Amino acid sequence: MWLIVIAAIGAWFYWGNPTLNVANQFWKNDAAPWEKVTAIYFPDNLKTYDHMVTEDLNNVAECRNVVKIQANLRNDPDFHRGSYICNVGKEREEGGISIYRLSVR
Repeated sequence: MWLIVIAAIGAWFYWGNPTLNVANQFWKNDAAPWEKVTAIYFPDNLKTYDHMVTEDLNNVAECRNVVKIQANLRNDPDFHRGSYICNVGKEREEGGISIYRLSVR
């Protein structure tokens, strides 16, 4: 019995992605302790090419604080003109595009 359990866990580590599975299970709306958060702030929703990126944040709350400071500096504290996104857990890059585990606001 124990041999089957050990083999199943070994297969999970070999073919699966245990850190991703654990993060999805226990940190559904925030960063797991081993993940970083990237804040993307758009000062003007009509000009999405104009944005500010802040990387290596510890959690979503820190992301929200960073973008609120940026919005306040631009006299838009309620995000009437701008918006933001908090990207959690960068998994990989494909063709110059970053793929994250989770994106929250």
